[in-house]
Amino acid sequence: MVTATMTSKGQITIPAQIRARFNLQPGDQLDFWEDETSSLRLTPRTRRIEDFFGIFPYDGPPLAIEDFDSVIADAVVEDWLSQ
Repeated sequence: MVTATMTSKGQITIPAQIRARFNLQPGDQLDFWEDETSSLRLTPRTRRIEDFFGIFPYDGPPLAIEDFDSVIADAVVEDWLSQ
């Protein structure tokens, strides 16, 4: 178990071995949440939007934002009509 101490300003320094284990970098965010046993959990948010670049390959021509708007609008109408 690793222990950290909170300062009077409510700040905690994350120990080096934890930062290394989770590859935490300056500016990374952590989610704090309470689980069903009332234990405090931390979840690092280490994924950056850049990490998702190229995850869905597309070989076609570049799409304009208007094309996206049209597809989204069509899907909303289709969903509404199916209810």
